[in-house]
Amino acid sequence: CVDDCVISEERVNEKLDFINRFKSVDEVRALHDASNHKRVEEILTTSLKLSHIFDPNIADAFPPENLLLQELALARPSPERPGQMILLHDSLWKLDKRRDAFLCAEQNLYEMGCRVSPQLFGKIAETLKEVVAFLENASSSIELLRDVPYFILARLLQTVTKLIDCCMDGLESGPPDAFPISLLWLLAHHLVDYGDSTTTTTTTTTSPRRR
Repeated sequence: CVDDCVISEERVNEKLDFINRFKSVDEVRALHDASNHKRVEEILTTSLKLSHIFDPNIADAFPPENLLLQELALARPSPERPGQMILLHDSLWKLDKRRDAFLCAEQNLYEMGCRVSPQLFGKIAETLKEVVAFLENASSSIELLRDVPYFILARLLQTVTKLIDCCMDGLESGPPDAFPISLLWLLAHHLVDYGDSTTTTTTTTTSPRRR
């Protein structure tokens, strides 16, 4: 009887948590729709535990070798997390926090890429559109990418490559026919082009002068 009471209480708490989560989702979406982007940033940066990725010294505070050890609940992600992150990086962009918006969108793609499934392709497509729009609407995509740590760009390219492979495999678990695979190739082009431009600049800068 005691065990039954404990189980019952746990189930009640789970239901309450579920209700509270979705109540919070609706409230945040209402704030976003009302263009209260600052409040969206304040709520979601804390509730999604993302403050560390906006650290100006992210390469020191969050080194590459710890990326796979981060405490982001990838094993048991909440179903509303990808959608909330979309609201957050859209709000950050509209607040003119372009670096943070890009980092948030990259994090979202990375997390979804870690557990890619047919149910997530809609959110993946939405996030891809945002990332490509960030690059194409920035005054300079090179300036935007220059502010992003190299290991984040490398991780993004790995995620894009993985998603392209999923699309090309033709499996039933792959994306729907309407999935914008062209955006994956376009994003890969932006990243490779940026990598080539920085390599060329570095080579030119370090080349010895002719006598």
